[in-house]
Amino acid sequence: MHVLATLDEDSYDGAAMENGRKDHPISWAQVYQGGRVWYTGRGHTHESFDEDAFIDHVLGGILWAGGFEEGDATGTVWNSYTKSQITSDIYEGMKVDTTPDGRVFFTDRISGSEDGNTGQAPVRVYDPESDEVSTALSLDVYAGQEDGLQGITFHPDFEDNGWVFIYYSPAEVEGDQPYNLLSRFTVDGDTIDPDSEAEIIRVHTQRETCCHVGGDIAFGPDGEELYLSTGDDTNPFESSGYTPIDERDGRESFDAQRTSANTNDLRGSILRIVPEDDGGYSIPDGNLFTGDEYADARDNGEVREEIYLMGCRNPFTIEVDEETGLLYYADYGPDAGSWNAERGPPGIVEFNVVSEPGFQGWPYFTGPNIPYQDYDFETGESSGAFDPENPINDSPNNTGLEELPPAEEASIFYGYGGSMDNLYNEVPGYAQEYVPDDNPWPEIEGGGAPMAGPVFRSEDGFGDNALPQYYDGKWFIMEWNQGWVKCVSFDDDGNVMEIEPFLPTEDYIGPQDMTVGPDGELYVLEFGAGFSDPSDPGLYVIEQTGGGEEDPEPEPEPEPEPEPEPAPVSIPYGLDSGSENHGQTATIGGLEFDKLPNEGVTQTGSHTITSLLEADGEFSIEGTDNDLLYKTEHYGQGIGYDIEVPNGTYDVTLHFAELWWGVEGRGGTDTGEGSRLFDVSIQGETVLSDYDIYAEVGSLTATTETVEGIEVTDGVLSISSTTQADNTKFSGIEIHQTDGEDQAGLDPAQTIRMDGSTRGGWEVTSSQDIAGETSPTLTLREGEEYTVTWTNADGAPHDFVVQDSSGGEVAGTDYVSDEGVETTLTFTASEEMAQYICTVHPSAMVGDIEIV
Repeated sequence: MHVLATLDEDSYDGAAMENGRKDHPISWAQVYQGGRVWYTGRGHTHESFDEDAFIDHVLGGILWAGGFEEGDATGTVWNSYTKSQITSDIYEGMKVDTTPDGRVFFTDRISGSEDGNTGQAPVRVYDPESDEVSTALSLDVYAGQEDGLQGITFHPDFEDNGWVFIYYSPAEVEGDQPYNLLSRFTVDGDTIDPDSEAEIIRVHTQRETCCHVGGDIAFGPDGEELYLSTGDDTNPFESSGYTPIDERDGRESFDAQRTSANTNDLRGSILRIVPEDDGGYSIPDGNLFTGDEYADARDNGEVREEIYLMGCRNPFTIEVDEETGLLYYADYGPDAGSWNAERGPPGIVEFNVVSEPGFQGWPYFTGPNIPYQDYDFETGESSGAFDPENPINDSPNNTGLEELPPAEEASIFYGYGGSMDNLYNEVPGYAQEYVPDDNPWPEIEGGGAPMAGPVFRSEDGFGDNALPQYYDGKWFIMEWNQGWVKCVSFDDDGNVMEIEPFLPTEDYIGPQDMTVGPDGELYVLEFGAGFSDPSDPGLYVIEQTGGGEEDPEPEPEPEPEPEPEPAPVSIPYGLDSGSENHGQTATIGGLEFDKLPNEGVTQTGSHTITSLLEADGEFSIEGTDNDLLYKTEHYGQGIGYDIEVPNGTYDVTLHFAELWWGVEGRGGTDTGEGSRLFDVSIQGETVLSDYDIYAEVGSLTATTETVEGIEVTDGVLSISSTTQADNTKFSGIEIHQTDGEDQAGLDPAQTIRMDGSTRGGWEVTSSQDIAGETSPTLTLREGEEYTVTWTNADGAPHDFVVQDSSGGEVAGTDYVSDEGVETTLTFTASEEMAQYICTVHPSAMVGDIEIV
């Protein structure tokens, strides 16, 4: 069935359809058993029949259904499309474009065989005639941070000149300051001649710290003007997920005011230039700073004329409509999970449609021009919100004008994460005038990774498998995190009229880029799952291969035999969350932890894998001798697991470690407590509320929470979560069956936590059965590994030592004299162990150990 029109429920009172704001079809058509069916739900009032548009609607439907008018009724009939994989031989796919003869070229940021931060990155080509993929060019690139090989596009006169334009990070640069480079090459058959390189423009960058490259390329409709997107080249990980405007000495790379808000810098912008035939470029009229009002600024070296748009964060994908010349792009936002009245809004990302040059707002404003607070990283105080009508860049790192053009609102915006609730809840007073009462686009439910695709333009010369004319003028957009593709329709004034799903029956794993082929088919480049060394990447073609006619009702068939139920996991069971992409196995207490996929484990919610094993820098996990388990994780909004187990009673241990917030070079050392909050439920009962890993143990430190006596009566142990801030994450899960019979000894999977003081002795603070007891007997299972984390509670010198019956030390920690300091000891319980003691205060701080 093909939907012709939907209803805007904000346009009338009394709407009651469930999820009607998101999708309320009001007219549709279909071809069924050779006949045509047309329906409309409009016309309930007499006044409707006085409207010419409604009469045309009814007349057109009657004429089409009667066969008197032609028209397509297959646009949203998803069984008329096929999505076919061309290749999965991709490492970190970036961009894709096609030549007029139908060949498909695509880029890899790196090849996976780097030596340090440099290596070769390939441009590959797929030839539909031979159905083969080959390497057209390999470039020596710098691949640190997010640099490497990025965008590719072909000159509009490619059939005559064979020119292709490529944006990349050269491994070797001239001079002291590194740069990314836009160059022109010549295509020769299925290869690109490396000796034909002609430099067009250099964009100077820094290579000391992460991130944001941009790197997409597009030509305007006149075939002369080339657009190039550049990122803000600013580290976002030490500003608590809010705007990075750190003006302290030595923190230049943490201040986006020096790039995106700098009229004299090419970064954080979309540039517009005219490449010259002999290399280099010229400046077209109509850029942001080419007008007479900026003549003095040009003479004073305070502006760059190449800038068309400034105030972008990471405009990773751009498109230019060949018919209208409008610029379409997607821009990423920061990672904050909630409002902070002294800093600004939660993370917001944008889709934008631009008809003229301007300032897009970053790093001062986001979305509908919601201002950030002018936060002083030195004092930790804010001096007020920025003004979108009169933005001022007074950063000491600014080399351009202080007074900037007024900021432009985003065309479409939505919240970082799995829902929009964080954006519209608890809005501080200063920002309420900028935040709509309701989500303007309920069709989008959050995500955080927008990707701009093409504006589809239907042509008479397209092939038989082209997308139908229904999509003419619609803008394809993608969401990398959430894995969807949608289409945006605009009214005559350029306002967003509708956002609708495209081919939702298919899976998209990290949709990265998209282009329309010369025959009207769609090519989609999917990055795959995971941020580095992704799994399941691919290049795909989407074609309309069927007529979209509904199949007649089939004859009843015998009911198939039910498929066998998934086999329960073996108990005891351990799951190493996020370990799918590496070959090592985590083992704790003799239990080997499983890797997914496992038919007995179903992931609920949208899980993303992250790992420290491939991260830049070396990281170790404190509080455990088995840090492999804690170096990988699943994270996401409201994620969980349904695990097939035999009916019975279980103890469930959840393993966590904070790998992002509070970590230098990642979430930043000025972040931490409150940055991540989530609830965990087991069998529908909440067992952890507002859980904050960082508040429990800090960053890069293992911690566990054990819930005992979980009853399973339906064969499924269900673990679910509700995310309050940022994302839920799990490092691992451990399941032991008890069936109501207490196993002797403390559970080795749960950390024993104590406060140590001369007055209070060893007071147990963990959730074991001995919680609240002072210097209790520790009953330990022989051969099991235990972890004791103790806190100096009085500032006196203490250590924690396990001794044998003769007073000899079996295991122990160093002395700690500072109040509040935590120290961890991990040991394997053995028969010789008799007591634990503080050797400085042996009479006040001592307890027995019993081995079972």
